[in-house]
Amino acid sequence: MGEAVGAYSKFAGRVHINEGIGDIGAQQIEQHVKGHTGAYGGKPVAIVDYLQIIMPPGGRSMSDKQATDRNVFALKRLSRELGIALIAVSSFNRMGYNAKASMEAFKESGAVEYSSDVLLGLQLREVGKSDCDADLEKRKNPKEVEVVVMKSRNRPTGRLVAFDYYPTYSYFAESAQTQGRSPNKR
Repeated sequence: MGEAVGAYSKFAGRVHINEGIGDIGAQQIEQHVKGHTGAYGGKPVAIVDYLQIIMPPGGRSMSDKQATDRNVFALKRLSRELGIALIAVSSFNRMGYNAKASMEAFKESGAVEYSSDVLLGLQLREVGKSDCDADLEKRKNPKEVEVVVMKSRNRPTGRLVAFDYYPTYSYFAESAQTQGRSPNKR
């Protein structure tokens, strides 16, 4: 873990976290990004963690799906308008937790799929195999997970990147099992 701390310390001074207290919407996220750009120059990478808790425009008068759709479109507009990379973390629906990552698993919104330039899914490495016990896999330390490229406007999809996840440190270490795997090479 000392290597992780050393690697993080090289860029930690440039990481700024704005944690929402109360109701934070796309407009407040836009103000933070513009404020950061004005104060530090350059174009930041904005990470929204997570999409389903952003307050929708106009308050809570719309359904979860409508709110998620509106926020996805607002974040997409922000990304395009400011020319920044914006990463939004989205939860899976409950059925998606113990299955292979799929477009159907994204919670409440087709807008997540349609508006994203790149869509990555995080899944347990063994999930989908007939003998997989998802509860047992979730208790492992490190957890064996993989990221699957589900959508990419400019690159091929389907590539799997394997990681070992250490929950105590919120640390992902690339696994030796990656080696250019695709979903068909299991």
